[in-house]
Amino acid sequence: MTNRKFTKSIFILYLILLTWEILLKFETDLSYVSFFYGPRIVNCIPFAQLLVVNGEIVFTELLFNVIAFTPFGSCFPLIWKEFGIWKVIGLGFMMSLSYEMLQYILTIGMADVTDLLMNTLGVVVGIGILILMRKCFPNHVQLVVNCTGLLFDCLVLFLFIMLFFLTS
Repeated sequence: MTNRKFTKSIFILYLILLTWEILLKFETDLSYVSFFYGPRIVNCIPFAQLLVVNGEIVFTELLFNVIAFTPFGSCFPLIWKEFGIWKVIGLGFMMSLSYEMLQYILTIGMADVTDLLMNTLGVVVGIGILILMRKCFPNHVQLVVNCTGLLFDCLVLFLFIMLFFLTS
């Protein structure tokens, strides 16, 4: 569990699960996902379209965007060591932009600059966590990242299985 190949496998599974979350909204039955039928909405003003419930801003969605992209920042540099911090942040930004563009093209969800900013912040947080892990566990960083990544992936897969059986 301490090699880059294992980290790469966990990272690929993470990307699949992230795509399922962003583009399919955790839906297990694709007949409920309506591609190309909804309105195409783009929000270009940061923090202008925040979720408001009972007159209160719900920050959970912002926090979820940060958390969802944190593994990108902590795993990617372990797999491709030749990428510097700025390249990893740039790649995370481009991946987030790709998801936002796909939401616009497929008319699923809303392309939102706030999501783009918070997702990129998640990559930065992930890099920060990786730097902290390198200081706390200098000889076991790969193992710690692999274990937490495996735990995260297993939890999301468990959610998928539960959703699949509950909706069947």
